[in-house]
Amino acid sequence: MRQLRRITRTSLVAGTLLFTFAVLPAAVHASCAAPTATIEEQPAAPGDMVTLLGKNWATVCNDVIVCTQGCFGQRCSGGEPAPVAQDLTVEIHKSGAGWRTIATGLDAESNYRLDARITLPADLPFGTYDLRVRGGGVSAFERDGLVVAVTHG
Repeated sequence: MRQLRRITRTSLVAGTLLFTFAVLPAAVHASCAAPTATIEEQPAAPGDMVTLLGKNWATVCNDVIVCTQGCFGQRCSGGEPAPVAQDLTVEIHKSGAGWRTIATGLDAESNYRLDARITLPADLPFGTYDLRVRGGGVSAFERDGLVVAVTHG
């Protein structure tokens, strides 16, 4: 009887340890950087060609790695390269007016960077515009104020 209790107790401890280390995942979380975008040439005139630079243009956040510990060691999944954003639309907005598309069909590079030359519309009134980049499976990036300063040509 005593040996049966010891076997039962040992089995319970071994089962608990096995469940704890083999079944419950140990998640490792890293933060995903938000996409950024900026116009290099400031101020610009209507009809000018400007450079749109950005980084972190991925469609999903794949930097979460989940690891489990089992009888045969540690197994991890996740951390695969995220797809780059494609077919992005660039829009600008001046207070009191609607959004105006100034570029379409932009794709991020394999390193998740944007580097595009965009021609501002020739009839763009002077003023300060907000910038928005959207599409490509990415939530809209929006930056307000002092993003595109357009002066008289």
